[in-house]
Amino acid sequence: MIIAGPYEFLADLPYSHGDPDSPVSAASALPPAKEARRALKAHTLLQVDAGWLSPKAARWMKTGAGSIPPGYLTVDDRPVSRVITTRLGKIGILLFPQGPEPGKKPTPDQEQMVLAAGRALRAEVVLLLGVSPWGLVAETRFLPKAEGIFDCILGGGEGVAFAHFLSDKNPGVLWLRPDGKGRAVNIVELLEMPKRNPQSGAFTWIDGVTFRSSLEFLDSSYPSDPAMQKIIGTQPPTGAL
Repeated sequence: MIIAGPYEFLADLPYSHGDPDSPVSAASALPPAKEARRALKAHTLLQVDAGWLSPKAARWMKTGAGSIPPGYLTVDDRPVSRVITTRLGKIGILLFPQGPEPGKKPTPDQEQMVLAAGRALRAEVVLLLGVSPWGLVAETRFLPKAEGIFDCILGGGEGVAFAHFLSDKNPGVLWLRPDGKGRAVNIVELLEMPKRNPQSGAFTWIDGVTFRSSLEFLDSSYPSDPAMQKIIGTQPPTGAL
């Protein structure tokens, strides 16, 4: 499965860092329509199974390109779910809502909505993934609440990147975070289905036994995709598309 996390588009760039390389001069402004059309082509080529799209980026894509890329779902202040059927069975993906300030913590009510939606989805699937835009600090605080509901949380928003993290206190939640501006992607291989703790319902994740993960930096060691080069050129703009 290919899952695209939060804030993948140029329209999202000014939300936290006022990027000097961004073509957007103000938080309320949107990048040029030609960039939306290019982003639509590029993300269509990626064949995303489930993608988190901010309301601002969705508005930009629809206005500038006529639609959003296939597989993406617009996420506002409430969680949005998708279920994908695989050889293992049904895998649930819950896209967490955007907090009052993009890239940062949610409200207490939003946390409760996510937990309630996760519990409801848990009964239907063999594996439940959460996709968060809340940032490192909020995600750290959320991990104990997620234990026994979410099997894996794909982080986003403010904070550092890492291949994976398993807390001693909450070993049932596999947590990973990508690097910013598309510099790196997380890859997780499920080697065998983990066993569930009969009391907590949480998986027993074991690195190298039930899963293997890596944070792959897309540097010059990776060959360019000719089809993508035709869309973005050999010198893509700084930042996300």
